[in-house]
Amino acid sequence: MKKNLAALIIIFIAGFALGWLMSWWLPSNVKILGRTGGVTGGQNIAGVELYNLRGQVSSVDGQNIKFEVKQLRDRAVVAVTKTAQVEPSTALYLITPKTSPEAGDEYIKQLTALKDKLKQAALAKNIKQATAIQEEIKALSLAHSAAISKQAGELNAKINALPADSAERREAERAYLELTSAFKYSIITLADIKTGDAIQAWSNDDLRTKDKFVATKVEIKR
Repeated sequence: MKKNLAALIIIFIAGFALGWLMSWWLPSNVKILGRTGGVTGGQNIAGVELYNLRGQVSSVDGQNIKFEVKQLRDRAVVAVTKTAQVEPSTALYLITPKTSPEAGDEYIKQLTALKDKLKQAALAKNIKQATAIQEEIKALSLAHSAAISKQAGELNAKINALPADSAERREAERAYLELTSAFKYSIITLADIKTGDAIQAWSNDDLRTKDKFVATKVEIKR
């Protein structure tokens, strides 16, 4: 019985983690995603289409951001200087981890309380109570995911209805990005970017061989 209960808890935790990740899977027809082009992983590897680069800011000159990236060239990883050209339509963001309230403090509190109750039920070998608590956690997670999806859908509709590059649309795009990630997004200007900042820049062009490109979106971390 003890082994069965332990296995049940392990399976539940794995399933819950997967469900939590899936809760961030939102509508795929959001125009904000289309404007940034395709997205690759965190590595700047040549050989596949590459629409965003990660690196470190070396300087800001006029409307250009120069930054160093590591790329695979001629079968060797080398440091390459890239230049992201910033235009009026380029979205510039400073991203920082969300605080507990910004990440959904009430939901986290409720979830934590239920997980504590589940742990106690498991220690007491109360399978009936543990099963009931699992259902509560599932219902809470589904409700939270539905609320996030509803907000994302509303923002998506607003983005698609607003004129391209308008201030109102830019704010809706920022809100969408913030809602669907673990980060807080703040709109910044070139003057806010500092040497040494971590940067990720997107373009509609394949960046494998381009050392200078027009950026559609730039995210700065520090």
